[in-house]
Amino acid sequence: MKQYLALRASAGSGKTFALALRYVYLLCKGAKPYEILTLTFTNKASNEMRHRISQSLATLAKDAQEGILARNDFFIALQKEGISEAFVREHIARIYAEFTQSHTRITTLDSFFYTILQKFCWYVGVGSDFEIGRYPHEEVYERFLDSLRPSELRDFARFCYQYFGTSQKITEFLRILWRYEELEEVFARFSPKAHLEELEGIIESKVASLRERITSMEGIAQKGINAFNYESIESLAEATWVLKGSEYLFFKKLKLQHLDSEFAQLRELLEAYLRGKESEIFARVSRYIERFKAIKSAYLAKTNTLNYNDITYKVLELLYSHHDRAFFYFRLDDKIMHILLDEFQDTSIVQYQILLPLIEEILSGSGRIEDRSVFMVGDTKQSIYGFRGGFSAVFEEMARRLECDELGYNYRSSKVVLEFVNEVFGAQYGSGYIPQRLSSKNENSQGYVAVRYAPKSEQQADEICKIVYENVCELLENGAKPDDITILAFTNDEVKTLRDFIKFHNPKLPLIAEVSQNFFDAFPCNVLINALYYAHTQKELYKRNIAKLLGKELFWEPPLPAYSGHCARYVYEVIESLQLGCAAAMQFLEQACAYESIEEFLQVYGLIDVNAPKESAYGIRIMTIHKSKGLEFRHLIVCDCLKDKINSSKDKILYEYEGIELRSVYYAYKGRENVDRAYGAAKEAREYLEEAESLNRLYVAFTRAKQSLMIVCKPIEPKNEKSKSKTQSSYFERLELGACVRGALGSGIAHNAPSQSKENLKTPFTPLPVLGRQGDFMRVEQTGWQQEFSLESVMFGKALHSYFEYLLGVAMRGDSGADLARDEQLLSAYRESSSWRDHLDEVAAIVRNLYGFVLSKEALERVQARFMQAIANAEFGALCRACEIHTEVSYLHNGRFFRIDALLQNDSELIVLDYKSSHLPREEHFTQVGEYVKFLRKLSGSPTRGYLIYPASAQMCVALEEGGAENLK
Repeated sequence: MKQYLALRASAGSGKTFALALRYVYLLCKGAKPYEILTLTFTNKASNEMRHRISQSLATLAKDAQEGILARNDFFIALQKEGISEAFVREHIARIYAEFTQSHTRITTLDSFFYTILQKFCWYVGVGSDFEIGRYPHEEVYERFLDSLRPSELRDFARFCYQYFGTSQKITEFLRILWRYEELEEVFARFSPKAHLEELEGIIESKVASLRERITSMEGIAQKGINAFNYESIESLAEATWVLKGSEYLFFKKLKLQHLDSEFAQLRELLEAYLRGKESEIFARVSRYIERFKAIKSAYLAKTNTLNYNDITYKVLELLYSHHDRAFFYFRLDDKIMHILLDEFQDTSIVQYQILLPLIEEILSGSGRIEDRSVFMVGDTKQSIYGFRGGFSAVFEEMARRLECDELGYNYRSSKVVLEFVNEVFGAQYGSGYIPQRLSSKNENSQGYVAVRYAPKSEQQADEICKIVYENVCELLENGAKPDDITILAFTNDEVKTLRDFIKFHNPKLPLIAEVSQNFFDAFPCNVLINALYYAHTQKELYKRNIAKLLGKELFWEPPLPAYSGHCARYVYEVIESLQLGCAAAMQFLEQACAYESIEEFLQVYGLIDVNAPKESAYGIRIMTIHKSKGLEFRHLIVCDCLKDKINSSKDKILYEYEGIELRSVYYAYKGRENVDRAYGAAKEAREYLEEAESLNRLYVAFTRAKQSLMIVCKPIEPKNEKSKSKTQSSYFERLELGACVRGALGSGIAHNAPSQSKENLKTPFTPLPVLGRQGDFMRVEQTGWQQEFSLESVMFGKALHSYFEYLLGVAMRGDSGADLARDEQLLSAYRESSSWRDHLDEVAAIVRNLYGFVLSKEALERVQARFMQAIANAEFGALCRACEIHTEVSYLHNGRFFRIDALLQNDSELIVLDYKSSHLPREEHFTQVGEYVKFLRKLSGSPTRGYLIYPASAQMCVALEEGGAENLK
């Protein structure tokens, strides 16, 4: 066995076996358990490793006692490494006993760094009684913003929006500052450039000179003249004529080769200008980092609470910033003689920097493997955690210091699945991919692979979900158990969509949707949280939230118990009163038992880590690819993205690495690569890493399959079709998979499960949007909206819509349920009553909370006035009179989801109302309401009319027949 080894372990190749074998081998060579440091990434992985080692030792001891070691796979592997049968028979019982009685160092990286900081915390200003926990980032952000004077705060907000875009928001920029430990040094290199304004003038003069000479030439096309129009100096970088010069399409016939040197000068000037602007931006970022660092350090010192990320950086500071670094390592590693590292491709650069001196200390010493060793296992093809700091280059960096070997056999997948994976990914990874061989264990398992494409459709997500469901049915019909079937998706939202689709078509089918969701945000915990807030504040808003979450009418009064002063008792009574009893509710109650008062619980619940109970212990599992890593599944369905594929990062800061060192950062101006080669190279490197991780994600997904693998793909447009953008493409497009079926599905499936017939799929299911959010149901006008769009006008329309939704029924019926719409005098009296005013004030508060961040106080008052004017309108009142009013009525028809603003019903007819915030009727408005009328007329068999309601117009109520009768033909 090699003393210093980096083992490349592809998926299913027996990585855990190799690690356990190495550990037991070292024990057989005389190493003590406390001398072997074994590091993993998760508690689950470390527990599995400890169990695997313990189980292997126990089995060896038992088989040695019974004289059947020759049948033991673990012993056969040890024997190949020179451990004799006589040695095992004589010593294995003692080794096993020592292992069970010793303090083992099989732990996570986070736990290992925690033990280091515990020993030396005072050296980095951390108290010895520091706690590990979560703390609200928002509180640190608030302290930072509070530290800015009003003028500084305005400048900060302006800076964030100007250079990091409105989509980034201030909190997104604050998240950049949160990473100050890794960014502080590189941003500190930048300083403002004094000559920037002068450079700007030179560029403008150069462009003006080129414009004057070129546009005056005979034969210049209008598009050539228009090319010189530009919005800003920065926008010139993306201008095609700047990049191509005389070869620009509309300059070619002018023969401008004599100006190529001037085009080149312009590009050089632009490069210098953009670098100057970048220095100006990043110098300011550096100043913000300096202040943020001081604020966060003071906060951590005060609370004495650190999360694991803080601990990692404190350890880095301890080991790299202190003069007695050698002393710390001497104190730390005096008993660490062997290091075993699992999943090293997921290690971050900071973690690598901490571990490196320890590894180098072992590598620098002399001796045999029994004296000291390093063993590292990983697979860069399974590096998919870049979003949380994983950096696969650290594996290659360390591998250069060690001997390398490869696990060549696959012990997981069937023959057909393995051949398919080798074929697909061998073509993608090229010479770096070594095809896996089928182990003797699986040589009789033929397996099954199917690649299926969804038909092209406007409802593309529905078509993909439909084929996924058909695959599930196919597996069940062939005898597969639900427990053996897993569906993989790309995002948590897609997991939920697939779950809803399958439940809609077969409610009895057991499903386990494993999504990453905060425990307290999920139902029924969110109901209980609102109940606690109501008990604490008595604000009606929380009762309205409860009604919404329970699917009740807005002003439904939840039967909440009286608060008796004890948090847990109140939670129990709410669970009983609202009939919320379930595993999650009981888990919520368990958490509440630790707190005496509601106030205390509400202050800390957001920081409590709770693992939500599974929906079921049995059923078909649906999860993301990231969550599936390290797992394996008998029958696997991998689903393409249901929405648009996101190709590349939209971050405004581009990080450039040289190996594993952060060499520089760039500000991402659009088109900058056209004039700045260094930036272009950095951008290409980032895109390469993103593409590599995207391919790795597919590799991880496909290699989870044991017996059968089904792949459901989006339709791929021909390459010569220009209508599709990259963001609409399939994640599987790069694999160039052909539709196929290989092997036999029935092979390897035990036919002992009841057959389940496929449901009728004539009406495809459309996943419902989140109910209760007015923005989900606002219609986008199809004609001329680009010219008329403004955020304020859209929000104004949504706010007005909210008034109609929440108050129309109350205005016409009242609290008692009396039909006030039948009597104008009674209605008028009701509007003047305190009850109506209370409801109006409540809804005004709701609307203010929803839209007050965009609409001014005056605009909100105009919204309310317009609603009051509408319900006072005589024609509108005549429509509503003597009718039962239903607001926000939803229905599903021909696979499409519709929501009617208001439906009026009396003994003789139905009346559809659709509110519009614009002033003028449009044809598409009539088309929309016409569809509602046709559907309801056919469904109910009753006469049905439609009206468009324009509160901003003099003619408020417009009958359908007045502008769109043809829609009813």
